Amino acid sequence: MRKLTTVLSVACLTAGLLAQSTTLTPSNGPNSNNNFPFNYQPGRYMQVHDAPGFSNQTPLILKGMSYAPYKTTSNFGTVEIMVQLALASTGTTSANAVSTYDNNIDKTTLKTVIARKKINVPSGNVHAFVVKFPFDSGVTFPWVPNLKRSMCVETRVYSGKAGYAFDAWSGLNLNNGSSVTNGTYNGCTSSTNKTVQHNGISAYLKADGVYGKYNYFYGYGYKQSVPGVMTVGIQTLNLPLPGAQCTLVNDVAFIAAGTTDTSTNGRMTIQFPIPGDATLAGGKFLTQMFFVDVGLNALNLSATRGLVNTIGKGMIGVQSTVCRIYAFGSNPDAITAGSVGHNFGLITQFNN
Repeated sequence: MRKLTTVLSVACLTAGLLAQSTTLTPSNGPNSNNNFPFNYQPGRYMQVHDAPGFSNQTPLILKGMSYAPYKTTSNFGTVEIMVQLALASTGTTSANAVSTYDNNIDKTTLKTVIARKKINVPSGNVHAFVVKFPFDSGVTFPWVPNLKRSMCVETRVYSGKAGYAFDAWSGLNLNNGSSVTNGTYNGCTSSTNKTVQHNGISAYLKADGVYGKYNYFYGYGYKQSVPGVMTVGIQTLNLPLPGAQCTLVNDVAFIAAGTTDTSTNGRMTIQFPIPGDATLAGGKFLTQMFFVDVGLNALNLSATRGLVNTIGKGMIGVQSTVCRIYAFGSNPDAITAGSVGHNFGLITQFNN
């Protein structure tokens, strides 16, 4: 602790000689937006920012923080908040932060930089840091990136809403895959007179081992609780099915079976995780769905459009430097733990 205090003291003196500066974290955004925590409901919210994610790697004495609207807006509101900053506990980073808030922080460095108060949130232009939260008079927080310690920024929202969402960074939105129609065939009509559907999830169609494991495909057969299949292949076909106004649009390397649910649309979901293997990025495969539809035609089948699916690289080669822990309730001070969301956080600008 004595060494840390000495380093922070030297940093304070150094930063005091610097012209007014800012530092942005995470510095590789924005590519998303979010209402948590300022435009949602009362709760306790923490972001863990890793030192490499700050745009300015020089020591700074922080005196305030700012956020940016995700779009130009004339909306505005008032929020009642309290903000605390601390260094993360030794070894804690955005990758391994835990759900219990206090277990993420080094309590010897904890400082309330904004005591509980109401702050007016202005209207503003897209990506402009117009939402300014200056620290209380005389309150500062020393930030020394070369210590390689993460920073915990905790906000408790007691009442009110900002009026709009703020800029954010999301690993989910990086280097997505794609699923586009294979050819011109768009699917045949079910016995309910609706064109059956087949879709992919581009945000999960990735080879990064982070999001790809959640990948799935879904379709609508507009028949409830009936069997269905998804064919997977690599070669495009254009083969009309005998006795039906439907077309087979890809070869069949293998088949995944499912059943539609009881919803009006008769949704079928096929889990299709993508292995975490960088060599798969850019790879393509074809899919098509079929549903049992008794009496529709001689085959008692409907066939969807086909998809050409391209695997994205996702977070391969990308270092995430932020996570969030969030929970909501009428008394934020009574909340001790929340849900951990890795690879996501509001873009935060600090100034000295």
